[in-house]
Amino acid sequence: MTVVRLNRIKMLIMGLRAFVSALAVIIGLGVASCQPAAVKPTATPDLEAIQMEERQNFPQVTQVEHWDLQSVISNPENYAPGIVPLIDGGYRIYWNDRVNGGIGSATSSDGFTFNVDAGLRLADAASGQIDCLVSNPWVIQLSNGYRMFYRGQENPCDRTVEQEADFYRILSAYSPDGRVFQRESGVRINIGPTTGLSSAATGRTLQLDDGSFRMFFTASLVNENNVVILRADSDDSLNWNIDLTPIVRDARSPTAIQIDDTIFLYVKYMTDNYLKLESTDGGLTFTPVSWLEFYDADNQRIPGFIWGDVFDLPSGEYVIYGPSEAGVAIFEQEVEESS
Repeated sequence: MTVVRLNRIKMLIMGLRAFVSALAVIIGLGVASCQPAAVKPTATPDLEAIQMEERQNFPQVTQVEHWDLQSVISNPENYAPGIVPLIDGGYRIYWNDRVNGGIGSATSSDGFTFNVDAGLRLADAASGQIDCLVSNPWVIQLSNGYRMFYRGQENPCDRTVEQEADFYRILSAYSPDGRVFQRESGVRINIGPTTGLSSAATGRTLQLDDGSFRMFFTASLVNENNVVILRADSDDSLNWNIDLTPIVRDARSPTAIQIDDTIFLYVKYMTDNYLKLESTDGGLTFTPVSWLEFYDADNQRIPGFIWGDVFDLPSGEYVIYGPSEAGVAIFEQEVEESS
């Protein structure tokens, strides 16, 4: 299944992307998908003040989780990871590979040490197609293979790092082995007057107890300027019904995990915050519960985190695969020892 359902109480979540400019994420749906490795911004006093000011929108949230970088598993140009367990054992992590023009991957037997797979799993389409830029993959395991959801962008396909995408769509591709993917016809989450969306971007998908699928994704509503997190439901993971009621506003790039009967949703919130929310009704309504902060190997807070994925390893550890200055990294939550 796409995002693993878990049965332990220890929760670790989320992944992040250091921005070329920490303030650039306020606009649009995030830094353009064609960006190369970003330069990590410094957590200046001004950014710290912005972070604290943004948190006042949820004054009831007082818990802060501290996540530490453990190791780097990719080259600097890779980001926006999504991991899936393989049918025959092991794991494959997918990520943006803008140097080679598409989505790449790496494979691991234990979830900690990865070997980069040769070539691309999915390449940019030709100019003029609705996915001439492909990025931000997340993959689910099916009974007979794998379905990749990804963010597709139309022209201009050669936009610079500073340029924002006008709009995205969520599309999909299928693979029997998780390596060779073929685009599937149609659009999974479309934009325009039919859906009421002006953009649909990065998301995560859970399979529920009844076998149906629930997707949480970044969107912009027609005639609104800010980004929101929406929900969509599907019986087959191909045809989706969208709920236009925002789960949370001014947020983007969700990752989700289910632990027993609780779904935890992690979102990039505004400029410099990462927010965890929980749902006990199957992901229909959410309550914010804590903030996440991520730290590099020098114990310096990394601002502007975005685009990560949480995973439960067989060892019982929860980790977050997310961006760092050096590439995709593994983060673990710091747990305070009781005295």
